[in-house]
Amino acid sequence: MARVVALRLRERWGGWNSEPPRHQLAPHQRLRAAARPVTARLPDRQLPFILLGASFGGLVAGAYAVAHPDRTAGILLLDSSIPDDYVIDKRHGFDGMCLKANRQADAYQSLEKIDNCRLSKWAYDRRDQEPDVPLIYLAAKDPSDRGDVADDPLRKAFVRRWSPGIWESVSAPHWMDEADPKLVEKNLERVIVLANSGH
Repeated sequence: MARVVALRLRERWGGWNSEPPRHQLAPHQRLRAAARPVTARLPDRQLPFILLGASFGGLVAGAYAVAHPDRTAGILLLDSSIPDDYVIDKRHGFDGMCLKANRQADAYQSLEKIDNCRLSKWAYDRRDQEPDVPLIYLAAKDPSDRGDVADDPLRKAFVRRWSPGIWESVSAPHWMDEADPKLVEKNLERVIVLANSGH
C-alpha cells in the first residue's frame, strides 16, 4: 500500500545551499544528494512514494522514478517539465535548458544546483527503466506562453508510457498547486487509488 507524505520546501537545505562542487556530480548522484534531506525526514523510508512534480519538479520526479523504481508508487505532474523535454526541445529548435549559460546557471546558481539538460538527457536515456506505476499529467490550458510545445505529441507519448498514463487539460494556471489546491488534492487522491489498486 502506498503512503503519501507531503513536504513543502520553503528553505534551502544543506545539500542544496552548499557551495557547488568543483566537478559536476552525475545526475543520479545529484538527485540522491538532493533527495536525502527529504527522505531522511520521512517516518518509514522503505515504503514506495507518490511523487508530485510541479514545473521543474516533474523532471525531478521522472528522474527519481527511473533511479528508484522500487520506491515509486505513482506520480502526479502539474504542467511540468519531463525527461522527454530534452528531445522535445531539440525537435522544436529550442536550446533553452541546454544552452551553456543556462546549464551553468542551473548547475551552480539555482536553488537545486541541478543541470536540467544533463538530468533530462540522463532520465530520457533510461526511459526503459521507468516503473510500471500510474501517472496523471495535468496540463494547464494556458501553457505559460509555451505555445504548441506544451501539447506536443511527444509529451503525451511520455504520459502513455506509464501504467496507466492519464493526460488531462485543466482550467488552471501553470502554478496550479498554489491557484487551485483542491484540484491537486483531488488528482492526488486519484493517483493514490490507482497505486493502491494495482492500477
